[in-house]
Amino acid sequence: MIYEESLASSHDLIAKGALGKLVSVYILYNIFHSEERASTLPGIVRQILTHNSYCLIYLAGAPARLTAFAASLNYQELKQDNIAMVNVEMKNGALAHMCASFAADDLSTCPWTFTIKAIGTEGSTAYSYNDWVESRKGISHSRTYTALQRTFDNEVRQFLTNIRQGGEPPSTLQDAILAQRMIEAIEVSIAEGRAVTL
Repeated sequence: MIYEESLASSHDLIAKGALGKLVSVYILYNIFHSEERASTLPGIVRQILTHNSYCLIYLAGAPARLTAFAASLNYQELKQDNIAMVNVEMKNGALAHMCASFAADDLSTCPWTFTIKAIGTEGSTAYSYNDWVESRKGISHSRTYTALQRTFDNEVRQFLTNIRQGGEPPSTLQDAILAQRMIEAIEVSIAEGRAVTL
């Protein structure tokens, strides 16, 4: 996700202080997946919150503590959760909320299909899949979210550019390790019903 130009622009605004002190970050995913499709995936936490966690680290830095909740709302046989929410206290003092749901599409006027919003004391920035939508069905989705494909295209382009010309990637292996630690902390929080310090 961090290879999408709009999200990279959000990162740059935050990094150079254009938004002032970062106050809050929201990363929300609400795209219905059938029980059959969800059965081919590792579960909502590992399939979607991994991406959300990585985006949060990219935009706001390291987390300090989190609390998570999860539920299975409308699957008949599949035993894994299909919705999870996480509240995060960041080391820089900002607060974040992440949601991942296969339970339902958001059909409201300003849908949180996949939305990232960062709010600072001097401004805010937002990114949404709904900025570019095609009316044809995707593999898992009822529509084609053009921005999703652009993230893959841009990731490959960045990789090839770094091989050919050198340069720094937008994140490091340490970021990936931290995202994995977040996922493990989320799983502990859900299982034990408590806040987890990272």
